[in-house]
Amino acid sequence: MKPDAVRRWRVFLIGLGVYLLIILLFSSDSYVMKFKKADINFRDQFFFYAERWLSWAILTPLIFVGARKVRFSAKRWPAVLAIHAAGAAVFTLLQSLAFLGLSSFDVFVGLRDKPGIKGLKAAYLTSYQYNFLVYFVIVGVAVALDYYRRSRANELKAAQLETRLAGAELQALRVQVHPHFLFNTLHAVSALVHRDPDAADRMINRLSEMFRLSLETSGAQEVPLESELETLAPYLEIMDMRFGDRLRVVLDFPAETQGALIPNLILQPLLENAVRHGVAPKPDSGTVTVRGHRNGDRLIIEVADDGPGFPGESPDIFRNGLGLSNTKERLALLYGKDQSLQLGRSASGGARVVLDIPFRTIPPPHADSRP
Repeated sequence: MKPDAVRRWRVFLIGLGVYLLIILLFSSDSYVMKFKKADINFRDQFFFYAERWLSWAILTPLIFVGARKVRFSAKRWPAVLAIHAAGAAVFTLLQSLAFLGLSSFDVFVGLRDKPGIKGLKAAYLTSYQYNFLVYFVIVGVAVALDYYRRSRANELKAAQLETRLAGAELQALRVQVHPHFLFNTLHAVSALVHRDPDAADRMINRLSEMFRLSLETSGAQEVPLESELETLAPYLEIMDMRFGDRLRVVLDFPAETQGALIPNLILQPLLENAVRHGVAPKPDSGTVTVRGHRNGDRLIIEVADDGPGFPGESPDIFRNGLGLSNTKERLALLYGKDQSLQLGRSASGGARVVLDIPFRTIPPPHADSRP
């Protein structure tokens, strides 16, 4: 049996058990309170409360669905309360109908006469206030369970995000110590040691600084764009010393985007991907452009090169890696459906990656404090 089916059956059995316990408690209490009357017996009390509460048990799934569809919130609670008040009126009437329907069993075995329309009116009017309260208790239970379910889902999402973040950090470190990258960097250092010792020393320092900055932001899910660009700076210096005039990197981020939060360590793998697959294979010089801008409540980031472009179709690119599948999964975990990662061709015919994520910043300290 599938896990979802097992969970539904478990919830059904627990709910049924709760209602049976309520039936036993109410029928026992009523019998004890009225046992001195000659015409009162436990069987009558049990059937009466079984019919009353089982009628609510039949309606409970519908009430749960309504409570999930119409959720309480700080801004909408008056409207939601009005909707549930109308729902209470409807469901108390339905409960009376269900109660009378179940009472037909009593008629069949001769415990009572056929109730008819007068019975419906009596069943509704004698207990509608009580039934209103029952309806809102069920709604309260539904809201509490829904809050618990969403809380657990958020905890699971956070755990998955932490796992993905750890993987992204390892990937970034793996990019930095990639044998090809490290070999070329050390080769460039050795070539500069005698010809330009100061340049060789700067390259070693930049390589050390890359590791330090990456480790400083370890554990952060999102960082301000300016912090991400700071981490990217030593990598760009190393690329400049390695490729010289063969590589030109253009960064274009307006001041209004500097404080925007972006996924930690997300630009460097995309830039490395553009350099490795877009510029390095070219016999002449190449350009990589990394730009961003704000579009209302969205932040758009674009990484483009003038190389040969993506091979094959986009789904194949994600399956085959090229540093993009990890980025795609991280965006989905961080922002759900409120994000997109688009691949295409740049204006120069090379590869183009566009990230579309919510624009948000770190709130200033004590933003909600009152003087």
